[in-house]
Amino acid sequence: MNKNSNCDGDHCSCRGGEVRRLPFGHVDGGAAILCYACYLHELQYRREWNKEHVGAAAFELPSWASLEIYLPAQIGSETVIVMDAITPSGRVVRKGGAS
Repeated sequence: MNKNSNCDGDHCSCRGGEVRRLPFGHVDGGAAILCYACYLHELQYRREWNKEHVGAAAFELPSWASLEIYLPAQIGSETVIVMDAITPSGRVVRKGGAS
């Protein structure tokens, strides 16, 4: 199995690589951190769910490009999570501090 250690999902196709923040939709601020393969799996689940649930119960289906890139950073022996957003022009915008 090729589990991406930065990904919350379990359908990873590689051990590393970019992960992005996919909002849960119905939970303020809640999100899953997913690699591209897990994002595709989650969107398929959401499409199936939305066939039977409409309105407020339906999930949003955001594009991969619209999701914030999630950047874990190593500082010494601790892992510090830094979330940045990259604008369409390529500018990095700080969304939160280290935790």
